[in-house]
Amino acid sequence: MDGYGTADLDKEYITELTDAGIHLHVYDPKPRLLGMRTNLFRRLHRKIVVVDGKIAYIGGINFGADHLPDKYAMGKQDYGVRVQGPIVNDIRDAAGALLVEHQAVEELPPIRTSTSPTGDAAMLLAIRDNNGHRNDIEEHYLQAIRSATSRLLIANAYFFPSYRLFHELRNAARRGVNVTLILQGRPDMPWARMFSSSLYSYMLQDGIQIFEYTERPLHGKIAIVDHEWSTVGSSNLDPLSLSLNLEGNLFIRDPGLNQQIQAHLTALIDHSCRKITTEVAEKGAGGGRRLCL
Repeated sequence: MDGYGTADLDKEYITELTDAGIHLHVYDPKPRLLGMRTNLFRRLHRKIVVVDGKIAYIGGINFGADHLPDKYAMGKQDYGVRVQGPIVNDIRDAAGALLVEHQAVEELPPIRTSTSPTGDAAMLLAIRDNNGHRNDIEEHYLQAIRSATSRLLIANAYFFPSYRLFHELRNAARRGVNVTLILQGRPDMPWARMFSSSLYSYMLQDGIQIFEYTERPLHGKIAIVDHEWSTVGSSNLDPLSLSLNLEGNLFIRDPGLNQQIQAHLTALIDHSCRKITTEVAEKGAGGGRRLCL
């Protein structure tokens, strides 16, 4: 678990887990300085579950009370994907490498994993770390955006992309691709909306459509390009995810999944979003100010 995101777990809670036989490891634990957590800028932000080496889940969903709906919280709009087949080995290896790298374990216990294909989808795991994979997720996004010919639909919670990503999104819209963004309209962190809204006017000028999801906080990190390519994972399109955090995304070529995401996000736009117009953007949606680019 991430040392920043779970810093408030008390000893009784942790003891209950370990007494049950759970092996609990904390990534980058840091003491508080003047009451403040100091490990914000290098977080384990991946959300991965592997079961028996046969099934894996990856996405943006945290195991947190504010993320999962119950009688005390409304939850957040978020996404994960369940996969089987050889890709499970890659996901397990990535999780295991992190444990070994930080000397939490010497090696993962041996387990019989799946190597046989279970469907027609082509999948690739891309991780972001601070060693050999600093730009992998961003590069896959860039390749997909540059190759787009008809549509590009992104739902992303914290949107303040690098200049390269921002430039390619605008280029795609200029060459006739239908570029649509779903961003936060009811943010859990107001600063996230402020940064995103500072870019609205520039994107609208190029024909990019922007919608703000207003039903509950948006925490998803998903996208589709044309009619086959999709991505689901933990990486936001902001400096923390693209440059600092440890992230994991699946990039998937499967027309069925692409269509499923497209239908869902279209329904979200129709029923739970407000469209950002030039007038709203000029006033500064969410109180954001325009930035000079």
